[in-house]
Amino acid sequence: MTQKDKEPIPPPKSDFGSRPLAALSKLAGSLPSLPSAAAGQGAPSPAGAQADSAFAKALAKRIVIQRDSRGRGGKTVTFARGIEAPEAVLERLAKELRHELGTGVRVEDGALIVQGALSERLAACLQRRGATRIVLGN
Repeated sequence: MTQKDKEPIPPPKSDFGSRPLAALSKLAGSLPSLPSAAAGQGAPSPAGAQADSAFAKALAKRIVIQRDSRGRGGKTVTFARGIEAPEAVLERLAKELRHELGTGVRVEDGALIVQGALSERLAACLQRRGATRIVLGN
């Protein structure tokens, strides 16, 4: 049997005609509305709420941001001191900053150490997370 011998397959019949989404407009009244901006994004999970409150407590005090290159072979690093939080909270904050800043961030002696001279960017990242009292050093 060749291609010429085959009959063309008719297109499937539908109730939609030339406007396939027309039936959806009839359903628009029965769909739930979007939550309002005042209601927020929904209820946060208990673990997320605890982490947010831990960040808020840690960032509530004065944070001093300084650049330094001593003892690092001339490489500049940026310190963020004054964040008083448990080691686990600092590690989580360091991980988030790593992704946001695109550079290495580690915790050493209760301070965050960021690779590079990123004082202003680090201050902006901490402000977005709720820090209000940030002092930029040298």
